Amino acid sequence: MLVVNLGQMIAKHRSKIVVALWALLSTSLGLGCSKAANTPSATAVSATSQAVSSSSIKVGQNAPAGSLISSNGDQIELSNAWQDKTAIIVFFRGNWCPHCQKQLGELQTKIEEFNGYNANILAISTDSKDAELFREQGINVPMATDPKQEVAQLFGVADPKNGVSSPATFVVDKAGLVKYSHVGATKSDTPILEEVSMVVKELHSQN
Repeated sequence: MLVVNLGQMIAKHRSKIVVALWALLSTSLGLGCSKAANTPSATAVSATSQAVSSSSIKVGQNAPAGSLISSNGDQIELSNAWQDKTAIIVFFRGNWCPHCQKQLGELQTKIEEFNGYNANILAISTDSKDAELFREQGINVPMATDPKQEVAQLFGVADPKNGVSSPATFVVDKAGLVKYSHVGATKSDTPILEEVSMVVKELHSQN
């Protein structure tokens, strides 16, 4: 009689049992709502990164000219950065970004070395307050502001949806040619500093 009653109970509540088993299986395999909810945004981020990377300035191309606002509030021409010097152009998201803080902190340790190779750094963001905030943190990398992302768009690294640029680093020689390019696929994707150093040293040895 117990077997009969159990069979009847299973038949009666079959749909509920299937739902419960699926929920248990989904949780065990990590297929729950949280992962499903994250999938579209991860895909969107990947697609955005690929679009930015494919549209960015490539090695061998001329670096685009454009106007920026210096940390003193004056308008400056980006092309002055590689006038008779090698320029290391760094687009970063903002002072609030821990990956940017790390990258610029590491770049600061290389300023004297780069100066010895006749190269200078120019870090660019969209917020005019970033230079002051970094100075308060002891980071004095030369900075400029690209408030409307006009220069970032010329380099193909603008992220208009978030109002910032994608993390990107370019090395430009005295002739205005891009000799190194690294466009981050993620917010934390910054170049290995030694790679940048090697390019700067090589350019110096050619002059």
